[in-house]
Amino acid sequence: MNWETISPDLTTDNKVQQKATDETGGLTMDVTFAENHCTVLCIAPSPVKAGVIWAGTDDGNVQVSQMDV
Repeated sequence: MNWETISPDLTTDNKVQQKATDETGGLTMDVTFAENHCTVLCIAPSPVKAGVIWAGTDDGNVQVSQMDV
C-alpha cells in the first residue's frame, strides 16, 4: 500500500541527456519522457534466487539489490 525509497537514483542522472528538443537538437518530449534518457526501464525479480532484484536503465546502468530472505 506504500512505497519506500531504498536507494538513490539508479541512473547516471546526466542533465545534458534530459534536455528538451530545442536544447539538444533532436530529442522529442512526450508524456513518458523516455526519449530523454536517465530512465529505469526494467525492474525484475531474479528467477533464480529469492530476494534478488535487477534494474536496468536506458543510459547503460544495470543494478542489483540483494536481500537476505
